[in-house]
Amino acid sequence: MTNFYPKLLVSALVAFTCGMTAQAGDADFSANGIYYNILSEEDKTVEVTWPDETFFDPDPVYTGAITVPASVSHGGKEYTVAAIGKVAFGDATCSSITLPSTIKSIGKYGFSGATIKNLTLPESLEAIGECAFFECDNLESMVIPNSVTTIDEWAFEECKNMETLVIGNGITTIPSTCFARCSALKEVVVPEGVKTIGYMAFAYLTNVETLTLPSTLETIDGYAFGYCEHLPAIEIPESVTSIGNGVFSACTALENITLPQSITVYPEFLFGYCAEFKEFEIPDHVTEIGPEVFDHCLSLSKVSIGSGVAKIGDIAFRSCPLTNVTLRAEEPPTIDATHNVFDANVYSTAQLLVPKGSVDKYKEAEGWKKFQNIVDETSSINSITSEVDLSEIYDLNGNRLDESEAHGMVIIRQGSKTYKVIR
Repeated sequence: MTNFYPKLLVSALVAFTCGMTAQAGDADFSANGIYYNILSEEDKTVEVTWPDETFFDPDPVYTGAITVPASVSHGGKEYTVAAIGKVAFGDATCSSITLPSTIKSIGKYGFSGATIKNLTLPESLEAIGECAFFECDNLESMVIPNSVTTIDEWAFEECKNMETLVIGNGITTIPSTCFARCSALKEVVVPEGVKTIGYMAFAYLTNVETLTLPSTLETIDGYAFGYCEHLPAIEIPESVTSIGNGVFSACTALENITLPQSITVYPEFLFGYCAEFKEFEIPDHVTEIGPEVFDHCLSLSKVSIGSGVAKIGDIAFRSCPLTNVTLRAEEPPTIDATHNVFDANVYSTAQLLVPKGSVDKYKEAEGWKKFQNIVDETSSINSITSEVDLSEIYDLNGNRLDESEAHGMVIIRQGSKTYKVIR
């Protein structure tokens, strides 16, 4: 899939931010080819830094194999090396970097653009700064230890050859764009304890096939999994109470998904460009379908809209080849008559199935009255004979039933036709 969807253009702003020039400041001293700033004379701590204010020098300061010591002597004093400072190893052409067990933090741009393939983070590490590993193109694997409690935005964005990622259980938030564009990843496990996944946190993982979410998760921000185009399925835990715009947009291999009962509003562009959706059941607890929710779901032919839905946003079903639209609400949901919720041809070719006694209401309602084939759930029952193939029987929640289980009101699908009958 090569199309670049407009809703995700915001990622370009992120790349620009992490690519901005930053200055490390003059080093206080050097020892054995490594430059340091003094953090605290009282605690006798220092951080690794660059030698001067020049950032991303054409001739990198750090090359080859680098071993950062646990302590360093200067002016007759012994200092503990407690941090990798701002841009310390930015663009470093190092074959390897070894960190001591005294490191507690990695600063902004700490390893951004460095050529390292692997890096072992010490168990002493507590914080990873903004853009710390941005565009580490050669990085193949990363294990974030359990000791890390804070990761800042864009920390691992565009580590495009990183095939293995282990996220420690010390964090509660995956920040915005943290792992975006890590396109070589095929599996991601978000650990228990994480409550929030930020904006575009895992966007553009174009090869990811498995994404496991924890039972502690509460919030998924906008476009968090956008453009994960090889992701066939994902289970959203019942603990999730908030979900943002476009979370699953351009997940072009996603075939079906069930959201928790707590999600009563489908936000804008939620499933835009999910091209493998063929049928979709919107449950009764949902109250609103936002704008563009199913925009360009190019295989979506059947949709059932729950009885609780009271409002449907602009072009919610644009470019969806719908042949069957089922409404379970007796009162027609409000739709914008100015814009087309459905494509123009859908109004003439699709069947609109509504509850018993509601046909006239839909024929008079703005937007709905455009449908030329509006029938209620009792229509065509007399035409069903013993010769009808009843192999496709569903309950009102869309669950497939055996014929022996089909009691009460059920949905029967025969070819391109859908019937609601009482058995």
